[in-house]
Amino acid sequence: MTDERSEFRADETVTRLLRERFAPPADDSYWHALEVRIMAGIAGADHDAWWQPFGGWVRTGMFAAAASLLLTAMSLRWAGSADAQTLYQAVAASPVETLPVASEGGSASAREATLEYLITH
Repeated sequence: MTDERSEFRADETVTRLLRERFAPPADDSYWHALEVRIMAGIAGADHDAWWQPFGGWVRTGMFAAAASLLLTAMSLRWAGSADAQTLYQAVAASPVETLPVASEGGSASAREATLEYLITH
């Protein structure tokens, strides 16, 4: 198995052209001017206004939030009324069932019937 990197040879012409193109400026005035620009930007920057780039999005965001809130409220109201209507229809359609009720003064058979009902259901 051969290493592909060992077969790579640097092209001296390309290397020389890249070094010329990306070489740092030799003149000190460039570096001084760059430092002055950077320091002026830092000194004049409003550090509390990190949100400024988003200023144009405020109106769109508020509209989206309001639309989302309105749609959520409408869907919850519709879902709530649909659930209530379904529940009402289910209760109204179910037959009324009388349950045996045990009482203190009642007979033992009523208590037994209540116990049996609770166990079986």
